[in-house]
Amino acid sequence: MATGLRKVAWGVGIAALTLAAANSFVATQASTCTMGSFESLGAAVWNIPMLFIGFGALLARPLPRRGWLLLLPALAGFAYHLVWTARFAKHYLLDHGAVCDLLTGGASDFDGREPEFLLLWIGISLLIVVGLSLCGWRTIASERSISVKR
Repeated sequence: MATGLRKVAWGVGIAALTLAAANSFVATQASTCTMGSFESLGAAVWNIPMLFIGFGALLARPLPRRGWLLLLPALAGFAYHLVWTARFAKHYLLDHGAVCDLLTGGASDFDGREPEFLLLWIGISLLIVVGLSLCGWRTIASERSISVKR
């Protein structure tokens, strides 16, 4: 049976990761690119502390396998984040297009901050992949140790 502290850690971890995933979605949908400015993508910087809190809580008190079902909304948001980052990187690096082209669907000029935002989104993507891998590994390792003790 899960202790109270474990349930609190799970709740904090799941809430923080779900907020980070929702923030990624809102950051890409809230921009109008008025005057070629895409400030909403900078909101993803708030994902960094939320991801550290969420993954830290789930590493300290690993989720059981069934607990990962509660993370499905966050996992969907993270998949969206990773796909959008890949599209952003391809559009900027290979197609030489401005980020507002992706956000609004129309042609626009370069803002000049695309490389900074691209590095931010790639960094967050790496943090998501590493964090999910570590949490998954921790869940498997903790369940194996429980089954060996029984």
